[in-house]
Amino acid sequence: MTSIHHPLRLLALLAALCGFLVACSENPDETRLLQRLDALETALQEKQADSALDLLTDRFSTGRGETRDDIRRLLLLHFFRNRNIGVVRSQTEVTLDEADSGQASIRFHALVTGGEGLLLDRGRQFRVESHWLFEEGDWYLERLEWQPLL
Repeated sequence: MTSIHHPLRLLALLAALCGFLVACSENPDETRLLQRLDALETALQEKQADSALDLLTDRFSTGRGETRDDIRRLLLLHFFRNRNIGVVRSQTEVTLDEADSGQASIRFHALVTGGEGLLLDRGRQFRVESHWLFEEGDWYLERLEWQPLL
């Protein structure tokens, strides 16, 4: 019995050590930025426009010139059109501005889906670039640009 438990203990210890090393190597700003992006995705999926807008700066804009008010209207339109909304993010890359610690960007691909039933009947994939500012003790989305992927 001890021969089985000894390798399992060693494996558990190695797994814990790897987890500790990964946690220690993560930058707290990067971790918080990803948490904020997760919160934005959750707000979209749960159709909570105010929660999504709370994550944007007052100066928020898009690459097409839309403002916070435009985004509110766009969100409400999509929430009305789609009973269910899904967001799946991949290829996420966080870059902290070395010259200004209060700025960062996150680039990723997003598959956005929507529909009326359990099976989502609309979907599109985008390449997204987001620019974040550290204000009042947290990260806020200042600018968002997206392009459809073919």
